[in-house]
Amino acid sequence: MNQAHLIHVCPDFGNQKVYRNLVRQLEKMNFTQQIFVAGKISETPGRNFDWKSENTSYHFSPLVKPAHKIFFTSKMRAIFAEFSKSISIRPRSLVHAHYLFSAGKVALDLKRRAGIPYVVTVRHTDVNYFFRWKPHLRR
Repeated sequence: MNQAHLIHVCPDFGNQKVYRNLVRQLEKMNFTQQIFVAGKISETPGRNFDWKSENTSYHFSPLVKPAHKIFFTSKMRAIFAEFSKSISIRPRSLVHAHYLFSAGKVALDLKRRAGIPYVVTVRHTDVNYFFRWKPHLRR
């Protein structure tokens, strides 16, 4: 039987315990996983990158610049380019975008380009920051 493959796109993976617990539980269910984190240029990978696993790989890329707060499209091009270089798409892949904005846009672009299905988790920041202060991103 083919193993299910899950790709996490999660900007804050390194700093939240919930993500580490999620990955560990999915690993127990025999998922192979890749975790892609596009962090801030000044950021380090964070505490969740310190454990090793045979079935889970991590890619941390500090590429988000302060100007990307204003230039969302430029940010998304940079993130998707790095994602495309770093993450291998396998049979039976599913993308889990851990935020609607940024991670969700990567998942949507991947669906459009390669037909990979995805799920999105909408978080507090998506609703109370992006929807409120950046209405042009609602399209």
